[in-house]
Amino acid sequence: MLDRVGRYTIKGRIGFGGMGEIFLAEDEKLGRTVAIKTLPHLMIGDHELETRLRNEAKTVARINHPSVAQIHDLISDDNRHFLVLEYVEGDNLAVLLGNGAMETDTAIRLAAEIADGLAAAHVQGVVHRDLKPENIMVTLAGRAKILDFGLATVRRQTEIEVPEGRSRRPSLAGTLSAMSPEQAEGGTVEASSDLFSLGVLLYQMLTSSHPFRTSLPVETMQRIGSHDPPTPESLNGEIPSDLSRLTMQLLEKDPASRPSGAAEVASKLQALLAVRRAAAEAARTGAPNAGRRRVLVWGGIALATGITVAAGWWWLRSPPQPPFTVAILKPIVTGDTTDYRIPSVTSGLRLAAVNALNTLEGAQVINTKEIDAISGDLHQIAHAVAADELITMTVTPGPSTFAVEISRLSGEEIHLLWATRIEVPADNLRLLAETIAANLESAYPQRKRRPGAFHVTAEPQAYSAFLVTWKKVMNPAPDLSWPDTLADLRRIRKSAPELLNAAVLEASVARFLFEMTNDHAYLKQAYEAVDAAKRVAPADFRTLLAEAEVAVAADDHQRAQTTLDDLERIEPANLAAAQQRARLAEKMGRAEEARTILTTIATRAPSWKNLLNLAKIESFLGDSDAARTHLAEADRRTPSTLLIMTERAHLELMSGKPEQAEALFLQIVAMAPEAQNLTNLATSQLLLHRYEEALMNFDRAYSMGSRSPLGMLNMADCHLLLGHQNRAQEGYNRALAAQPKNRPLLAGELEIRAQALAQLGRNDEALQAIQEALSLDADSPYVLYAAALVYSIVDKPDEARRYNRAALKAGINAQWFDLPWFAGILPDGPSLEHSPSPQTSDLERQ
Repeated sequence: MLDRVGRYTIKGRIGFGGMGEIFLAEDEKLGRTVAIKTLPHLMIGDHELETRLRNEAKTVARINHPSVAQIHDLISDDNRHFLVLEYVEGDNLAVLLGNGAMETDTAIRLAAEIADGLAAAHVQGVVHRDLKPENIMVTLAGRAKILDFGLATVRRQTEIEVPEGRSRRPSLAGTLSAMSPEQAEGGTVEASSDLFSLGVLLYQMLTSSHPFRTSLPVETMQRIGSHDPPTPESLNGEIPSDLSRLTMQLLEKDPASRPSGAAEVASKLQALLAVRRAAAEAARTGAPNAGRRRVLVWGGIALATGITVAAGWWWLRSPPQPPFTVAILKPIVTGDTTDYRIPSVTSGLRLAAVNALNTLEGAQVINTKEIDAISGDLHQIAHAVAADELITMTVTPGPSTFAVEISRLSGEEIHLLWATRIEVPADNLRLLAETIAANLESAYPQRKRRPGAFHVTAEPQAYSAFLVTWKKVMNPAPDLSWPDTLADLRRIRKSAPELLNAAVLEASVARFLFEMTNDHAYLKQAYEAVDAAKRVAPADFRTLLAEAEVAVAADDHQRAQTTLDDLERIEPANLAAAQQRARLAEKMGRAEEARTILTTIATRAPSWKNLLNLAKIESFLGDSDAARTHLAEADRRTPSTLLIMTERAHLELMSGKPEQAEALFLQIVAMAPEAQNLTNLATSQLLLHRYEEALMNFDRAYSMGSRSPLGMLNMADCHLLLGHQNRAQEGYNRALAAQPKNRPLLAGELEIRAQALAQLGRNDEALQAIQEALSLDADSPYVLYAAALVYSIVDKPDEARRYNRAALKAGINAQWFDLPWFAGILPDGPSLEHSPSPQTSDLERQ
C-alpha cells in the first residue's frame, strides 16, 4: 500500500472507486485531512488524456458550492496520477437508503441541496454523468455533498477512447441504474441528463424503490427508455402531489420535457420545503397575533431619510378633478389565427392606441403590464386596474388588410360608449398607427390635445423594428438580455430620431439597468435618451415623465423637482407624475409625505398597483395594520399577483416572522428568479441563521448584476458569520465603494457606511458616520437599530444597550436582535447556537 504521495501522508485505504483506490491522507502543509483517489494506469503516457484530465479538474475545482465536494489538487508521483479531494465524513446515500424511505422533508431538503450543487456545476459547463446514491455523501451535519463531479467524463474517456494498439471491450460511461435514456442509448449527454438521474435519486428517497432497476441489466436499460413507473404519491399517500409531479417531470424520457435547469428544480424544492415548514410551525404555535409594529427593513426596501421636498405640494392642496383612467386591452384575433402577420399587427394596434390616448388632455393610460397581470372578464379587469374606461379591439385578418373593431366601454357597467369598424393595412405599420390615432381621437371629441403633445412618426422599417423591441420589453421572456435590448433601442433611436417612443423606452430600460446594477454608464445612456427625446418633443408629457423618472433614480433632486413642476403645470391631475413625486419624497427622506401622496392616488384610482404602492410605504413606516388592509384590498382586486405576494413576504419579514417570509420568497423566486427576489430570500435566511443558504442566494443576486450597497453589506455579513474573513472585508469595502459620491449621504446610507466601517475595524469613522445619521434622524427606529449594532461591533456595550432599548421602544422587532453581534449586550442574549465561530475557512486558507 502507498505510504506517501507528495506532501500527503497516507493513513489508510478507505474504499475503491470506479477508477481506482481511495485513501485517507494528511496534508502536512495545511494540517487537514483529505481523500486521495488514484487514477487509472491506462492514462500513463497518454498526454492528450492527461491534458484533458487537468483541464477537467481545473473546471471542477472552480465549482465553489457547499453541496459539491472540492478538488484540492491534481498531482503526479512515480508515474501515477492522483486527485486530492475534500474528505467528507458521513454516510453515502446508498447506506441511508438501506434503511427504507426517508422522511419527506429530509428527502426534499437533500434533493434541493443536490439540485443546487448541480446548478453551480452546470453553470461551469460540467455534467456529472454518474449521479448515483454512492456518489452522494450526507455529512455528519446532515448536508448533501456530491462526489466525483465531472470525473465520469474522465472515466468515459479511459473506457471508450482507448489509445490505438490497445484492446478493450467498449462500455457505457456511468452506472446503468443512474443513467438517463439518452445516456443509456449512447447519445449526447447534457445537463438535462443529470436532472433525470436526480429524479431517480428523489424517487428512491421518497419510496425506497428504484423506478427502473431489475435484476437483469438489459431489462433495466429497456425500462429506462420505455417504462413509466408508478407515481411516488401512489406508493406513499403522504407525499405531496406537487412533489410527486416534479419527480415524474424529472423522469421524463424526452430531455426537453424535464425542468429547464437544476436551479429551477432547487427553487421548487426549496419552496415546497418552506411551505411545509411554515405550515408545521403554524400548526404548532397557532395563528400569529396581528399588531402594529415598526420594524427594520432589509434586503429589498430602500432606506429613505433626510432632506425636504421643496415643491409639488400644490397638487395636494388644490385637489384637481378625478383622473380619467383608460385600460387598453390586448387585441383579440378572430378568423385565421395562424396568419404570420398577426403578432406585429396586434402589437402595432395596441401601441398606436397608447400613443393616441397619451396625447389627449386628462387621459391616464394605465400601464399595459399592470393590465396584463390580470386574468378575468372585462368587469374583473376594470375593477382590478380601477379603469374608468376600457378600449377593446377585435382583429380579423384579410389578404392585404385587417378588419379592426374598436370599442370604448365604461369601466363601471361595461356599457358601450362608442364603436367603429375600420380596415387597416397589414404591411405598413406606421400607416396602421396613423389610422388608429385618427379614429381614437374622434372617439373623444370633448378632449383637447395635451399642450406640447407630439405626433409620433417614423419610417415604416424603423417603426416595425421598434414594435418588436417594445413587445419584448412589455412581455419579457425569462432569458431576455436587457443590455442587448438596450443596445437595440439605441440603434433604433439613432436610425429614427423622430420616433419619440424609442427614446422614451430607451431611457426607461437604461434607468432600470442603472437601478439594478448601479453602473453609471447606464445612467449616462438614460440621460442621453432623454436629451434625444427633448430634441424631438421637449414639451411632450412622455418626454417630461421619462426625464423625471431618470432624475429621481439618479438622486438628481433639483432636476427631478423642476421637471415634475413642469409636468404638473401641464396636467395637475396626472397620476404618473404624482407617483414620481411620491417616489422623490421617499428618496429624500420624507416618507410621510410620500404616504400622503400615495394615499391620495389610491383614493382617486384604487387599482391593485396603487394599493400595493401605498401598502409598501405603510410597511416601511411600520404601520403593518394599514399595510395589511391595503394588501388585502389589492388581493381582492387581483389575487395571486407576484408583486402582492412579494409585499406580503416583506411584511412577514419585518414583523419578525422569517420562516413565513422565506416560504413566500421561495415561491416568488421559483416563479421569478430575479436578483431582487433572491436578495429578499437571502435576508430571511440570514435571520434564520442559515448563513450558507443566505450567502448562496446573495451570490446569485450579485452574479445577476445586483449592486445594492445594502445587499453587498448583508452578503459580507454572511461571509463573516461563516468565517470567510478576507471575503467579508472585500464585501464591506465594495459596499462602501458603491455608495453615492456626488452628494451628502442620507441617514439610511450613513447607517450602511457605519456598519461596514465598524466591521472593517475603522471604529472612529464608524462612530462618526452613525452619529451623523442620528443627527439627521434621531427618532428613526432604523437609525437607532443601526446605532445599537455599530456600538456592539466596536465593543461599547453601554451605548449599545441604550440604543437597543430605544430601538425596541421605537418598534424594531426583537427578532432582528437575534444575531451574533448583539450577544454581549442583551440581558438574556439570543440563542446563538446556529452561529459559527468567526474563523477562516479551509477554502480561504488554500
